[in-house]
Amino acid sequence: MTRVLTAIALTLIYGFSLPAQVCEGRNHQVNTATPYVVQQCDRLGVRFVPSDTLSTFGLAWYIPFTGSPFFGPGTTEIQTEDPSTGLPSGTVLASGTLPNAVLPAPGTWITGWFAPVQLDGGTPYWVTYWHIPGLPSEVGVQNNPPGPNVTTASLQTGVVTGNICLMVGATWGPRFSTDRFKVRLMGSACGQSTMTLGAAPAIGTTVPVLISSPTNPLWPYLAAFAAGTTPGIPTGDGRVVPLNPDWLLNLSLAPSPLFLGLSGVLDATGSAVANIVVPGIPSLVGSSVFGAFIVVDVMASSELRVISPPLTVTFQ
Repeated sequence: MTRVLTAIALTLIYGFSLPAQVCEGRNHQVNTATPYVVQQCDRLGVRFVPSDTLSTFGLAWYIPFTGSPFFGPGTTEIQTEDPSTGLPSGTVLASGTLPNAVLPAPGTWITGWFAPVQLDGGTPYWVTYWHIPGLPSEVGVQNNPPGPNVTTASLQTGVVTGNICLMVGATWGPRFSTDRFKVRLMGSACGQSTMTLGAAPAIGTTVPVLISSPTNPLWPYLAAFAAGTTPGIPTGDGRVVPLNPDWLLNLSLAPSPLFLGLSGVLDATGSAVANIVVPGIPSLVGSSVFGAFIVVDVMASSELRVISPPLTVTFQ
């Protein structure tokens, strides 16, 4: 029902109808949080680097407890990053209005909607939230937690004049990176990069692995396999390659007759084919390995344009 209502609302407001889903999120998989208080006329910014190119038309913020005194109405934005400061640039790519929510139910996500905007994988953006003068707002955050989703955040403080926030001349304050803010990017065309099998992974056979990243034709890729996906390999920008640095990862990255075509350049459609040569060992039946790939931006100091979701391969 929620998706139906969302589609109707988007149709009425923007003239398009798209199913809403979570494209990416920061700590969106954990449903417990403590509040972070956003004072009136403070603009909270959270740095976000998509793992893949995606189209988004909504930003959702998490409200942690029934006791939250007030949330919204306010504005949520996507801004580019100023490369000279590593902070929000002031260039707004999208902006949506967050509704008023007094004493929301615990675990509530409040969403601001806007016309679709494309975000490039591996490019840093800032998602921001601020509200009109009134009571402070509370958003969900986990303080100093373990795990890879620690977020970099910053505050821009304005001046309250009557019922207006004056942000002219306001600068973004010192960044802090000890929290995990709970924010979601909503959309329909989420990450389009996939890794799939071209045949059943039977022992004693060669199994094609289909690599696809349609928005990244002719870019270099590197695939690998590992025995597990958690905790993965943090990239240092809030993202995680979903492969553990274990013995199998090392084996797949080295020249091996078992893994073929795991690196190269995607073709004009953003596709490539690798192969797993599965040994004919009966004890392998029922065991699983995990694969993923990255697309490397050689024009930007070898930054990662794409980190694919993991592929599970269970041998038969």
